[in-house]
Amino acid sequence: MGKKSTRENKNIYQLYREEQGLTREKASDLMVGISPARIEKFEYETQEPTPYDIIQMADAYKHPDLCNYYCSHRCEIGQRYVPEIEVTELSTIILETIASLNEINPLTGRLIQITRDGKITDDEIEEEFNKNAKDYTTVDIRNFTFNSTISADDKASKDDIKKANADLKKKAQAFLDAVNLSNFTQMAYDATDDKEQKELMKDDASYSSMADTNYTAVHDYVSAEAADWAFSSDRKSGDKKLFEVKDDNGIATYHVYCMENVMKRDNQYPVNVRQILFMVTDGADSDATETETGHTDAEAKKLAEDALAKWKKGKATDESFAALATKLTEDTGSKESGGLYENVTKDSNYVEPFLNWCFADGRKKGDTGIIKTDYGYHVMYLSSKSKDPAWKNTVRDALASAKFDKYIESTIKSDETKVSEHWVKVVKKRIQKAAETVITNAGLNAASGALSDASVVTAGDE
Repeated sequence: MGKKSTRENKNIYQLYREEQGLTREKASDLMVGISPARIEKFEYETQEPTPYDIIQMADAYKHPDLCNYYCSHRCEIGQRYVPEIEVTELSTIILETIASLNEINPLTGRLIQITRDGKITDDEIEEEFNKNAKDYTTVDIRNFTFNSTISADDKASKDDIKKANADLKKKAQAFLDAVNLSNFTQMAYDATDDKEQKELMKDDASYSSMADTNYTAVHDYVSAEAADWAFSSDRKSGDKKLFEVKDDNGIATYHVYCMENVMKRDNQYPVNVRQILFMVTDGADSDATETETGHTDAEAKKLAEDALAKWKKGKATDESFAALATKLTEDTGSKESGGLYENVTKDSNYVEPFLNWCFADGRKKGDTGIIKTDYGYHVMYLSSKSKDPAWKNTVRDALASAKFDKYIESTIKSDETKVSEHWVKVVKKRIQKAAETVITNAGLNAASGALSDASVVTAGDE
């Protein structure tokens, strides 16, 4: 049987689609490059949409606020950066931070101390990872869901619900007993009654797969029990289990899980890349969403070439590319951040030409180029390459944030310092990103050279 959501577990993408009375097939027809199967993965949160997908869904579902939701809830840039702070140099960050604290001298001194002493060591990172491995790993699971034929609207009696649950559990248990990694795809196909879903499964072999799934996704989609099972250190490939979830009416859903790959670190080395996009909207030659700023293929290509040439004739720095991107790019998802996409890996959910350029052999910091995708022409700039694997960066960020939160809490509770509620709500947000940067990268070079303790103090005095 296929998946059938109740109101409680529908995410915003599904709610907005259904609000417009659209099936997944009709929604797909309104967008380009987004199949019904992909829409379903977005809605069941087994695949993250790209910013381009969000723009298309916002238009198709007539909900421009979907873009804001994505930026504030799903996009790392939106979550990590305060909009009114548009700075990139550490020295500028420190100046603005200390300016926010100009009447709270004890905090100023403490922030400078964090700059001196706050470096996070590899031992700390390893210790945190080992302590909370489930927070920094993913698993690969094969899954199939058995849904009841009874819904809350049927107003079925308790006896009817009890019988339906028993019959469904028997069917799910038989599936569990017979299934293994080798036959899971075929058994899932055979067990699906819905013709529409069966057709989707023909075109998408990964329909019954949850690849690179984190603890939170399993917890929210099924249950805490399922998440704890999947992320247990005792798990091994081939382990399988049946999980029962009941709604408020006692109607059961059964999830069959078969472990494919146990907890694994993301050992990819992410890159930060900037782009300037010129969208193509000349009919058959493009799959891009039409906008008021769309161009023919030739026009977009010329604009991209001119933009790259203009950058090369100028300072040709990361900062100058960011400024140009903010001015020229037609990608609304990255315009305010200077065309920046952070922590991109080979598995990131971006179009293939984009990823191929980012991870081409010999690709190095400062490289530029022009690529064409279904959206148009992209002027590419490799802003930086991580020296550490993605898992390590994730743990470091978490430790930095935890240290900052601990510092804030201790300051608030201190008898020597009085902190207003307004400061907690506003100033904490303004300095959080700066403090995380300082803690994580103590001794980082600023634009004018090495940032010494003396230079920070001088900036604060000024």
